[in-house]
Amino acid sequence: MSETASGISLLIKNQPSKSAVTEPPTATQRAEESWQPTLPAPKLAEESVVSEGWPAAVLHRLPQDRRAAVQVAQPILRHLQSIDGLRLVQGSTPGELLIRTTEAHAGDRVLLSASDGYLQIDGYLSADAYTRQVSRCVQRLLSQIAAPQTSIDAVRAARRRLESWLGLKEDPRNPWSLPGNLSEATIYLSRRILNWCSRRIDAPASRWLDGGLPEATQWGPGPLTFASVRGENGSFSPIIISTEEHTAQSVAWRRLMAEETALALALPKSLTVVLGRLEIPLPTVPLPEPLAVLATWSETDAPALARRAQALLLLSLAKDPEQRKSLSGLGIINPQLEDLHQKWTDAGCPADVLPGIVTDEELPTALTALVGKPGSAMVARLEALIERRISNSEAVEKLQAHAATLCGQIASLQEESEVLETRRTEVNATLDRLELRVSALAPLLESALPVAPLPTNPATLPAFRAELEARTPGVSEACADRLLLALTAAADLGAPVLLVGPESAEVAAVLPDIIDGTGRHHIPVRPEWSSEADLLGQIQGDRFIPSKFTEAIQQVTASTISDERSAPGIVWLEGMDRADPSRYTPSLLAAMERDRRLALYPRAQHAAWQDAGTVTEPDGWQLNLPPGLVLLGTLEGHRELPVSLTQRSLMVRLSPPDLSAMMTIATGGRCRLLLPEISSETALDINATFPLAWANFQEALMILRPLGARPSRRLARQATACLRQASAWAMADDSALSAHLVHLLLLDRIQSLTTTEPLAQLLDCDWLTDALAEAIWTRIA
Repeated sequence: MSETASGISLLIKNQPSKSAVTEPPTATQRAEESWQPTLPAPKLAEESVVSEGWPAAVLHRLPQDRRAAVQVAQPILRHLQSIDGLRLVQGSTPGELLIRTTEAHAGDRVLLSASDGYLQIDGYLSADAYTRQVSRCVQRLLSQIAAPQTSIDAVRAARRRLESWLGLKEDPRNPWSLPGNLSEATIYLSRRILNWCSRRIDAPASRWLDGGLPEATQWGPGPLTFASVRGENGSFSPIIISTEEHTAQSVAWRRLMAEETALALALPKSLTVVLGRLEIPLPTVPLPEPLAVLATWSETDAPALARRAQALLLLSLAKDPEQRKSLSGLGIINPQLEDLHQKWTDAGCPADVLPGIVTDEELPTALTALVGKPGSAMVARLEALIERRISNSEAVEKLQAHAATLCGQIASLQEESEVLETRRTEVNATLDRLELRVSALAPLLESALPVAPLPTNPATLPAFRAELEARTPGVSEACADRLLLALTAAADLGAPVLLVGPESAEVAAVLPDIIDGTGRHHIPVRPEWSSEADLLGQIQGDRFIPSKFTEAIQQVTASTISDERSAPGIVWLEGMDRADPSRYTPSLLAAMERDRRLALYPRAQHAAWQDAGTVTEPDGWQLNLPPGLVLLGTLEGHRELPVSLTQRSLMVRLSPPDLSAMMTIATGGRCRLLLPEISSETALDINATFPLAWANFQEALMILRPLGARPSRRLARQATACLRQASAWAMADDSALSAHLVHLLLLDRIQSLTTTEPLAQLLDCDWLTDALAEAIWTRIA
């Protein structure tokens, strides 16, 4: 079983079960009486055998017997064997039948019918008609078998078993099966759904899904949509469903996973970003009281308390020694915090150690933050700590009065929570009546109601600036504009984007959290990479082992196929200059710029494996790069880049970060940006839309020609793509846009500095921005 991007390509070993799924209704049947399946089981009209016919392919002729050997799909063969009075003559191999004919030749595609109890040829089909006829006939026959299992009672019973297996509350909106596709004899399943189920039951998919998928030899090559249903014996079996029901099941899974994940985590957005960057797995169950208290304090207004609470929470969630080492390397933890965490671990009740984290000045803030939040039992411990630590009578009176007020608020909120718990299912209908009480119940609602997923909003230039600034405070507004211009233009061109600067890795890490649909594909470059095989994969024995980079490209391809729109698919190569890029990127760069077909290993080797029967896919030796792919590289300054890379790339230099901005814990999390689709087919009159920016760019190109900047078709395409994106993002035709073009396409392509006179001449241009002038002065110095 081999995995690919958002779908999993599987070799199947199971035959669909024919037993109907039934189970007595539960207590929630009353809530489901009005529910109907998204698409009822199809009622197939009975048609005569002669008018419908069965598709078959002629294998070879037997001239001496005036017969021909034909091959039919397994579902059709099983159907023919069940027809009373039809006499079949079996050939030499399974699925091979002998029919009477004098005209058919090997390779013909025919339509069979029954006459006098024998099969005969009723007509000839083209290749496309034969494929459609096979798919239509197989789907009809498999639907007849699956009809009992898609009834209302069967679907309801299947959902009960799935909910019991996953430990879910009964809800008619929950999915009742695992949806999948069968296309070109390959099974596609959602890796996200399988991983989510595996985490819930703490077992890999290979253990509980084995045998629960259709077999291409039994179902045909597709295209078909199916559902894998959990049976009474605990095993999964596949049944065919309509495409509408498949879509409904996929939507139900997305809703379920979003709500369950939001309920389980209860973590601030800033912590989830750090956990993802350090590859620390998120918790799948609600946090215990001590960890919930730390999560609450990590968002307080006291900066020192917030940093200590965040560090202790990360230290508690990082179980692997390498993750602990990464935390120390980033300066998140120190020996004092490690000693405090050791006391936490050794304590019989970790909650008893929590008061020791808070200083005298932080006590009021720590106490207020816990009102209505998980772990509010700590209020009593903190009140006792106040009495022990504070000796000043005036301060004691104020704090006691504050504590009494908070206790009254807690008692009131607890009473309200009991009422709210019984009415949670009716909250949407009663929202208007509760509007006047929302301000008083806001802290309680934050913990009592599920946290909604981040909305996806159409992107604008100010929105992109704001989201990037919220997560990486050190990036300037001009750098954000250049980054957005480079990303969207690179998706149009098929060109790499190189990030240079001290915050390049941080910016690359947060881009998947800002742009919807990009996913997270992070590949660190190893210093020992010396050939393209290190990037793409290795040949081991009689098979090809793909690399993490190749798997990431396949995941982006699958996401592009499954999404209705095509967002930029970002694959991040961290530290591209740790090894010599000229050794491991030539084929990749050429493929991105030309036909977007990347050879993974020699075609002759693939042909030899096909002859030996090791591989079956005809084009497995090459990888088709999907549209919208963006190769994002970050640089560490270890070596000079080859000209072949710099000439093809859009380079974004990030300004040095402000130290005070780096100390700020970014919260962000307002929305994810949905980038518009802008392709090279979009017409643009450059001279009419951006006359000033185009003239300034041509002037800069002429000035820098002595330093290696040369006009070319590639440069013209890159500049046109950038201006097309600038028009889509409503950028003004001014000096700032001119500076963006010089930054992205000219400044980092200077091959040598034999003379600084052209740079000095460029400084005299009246359209230069301060950032561009500073970059030029850096080169001269």
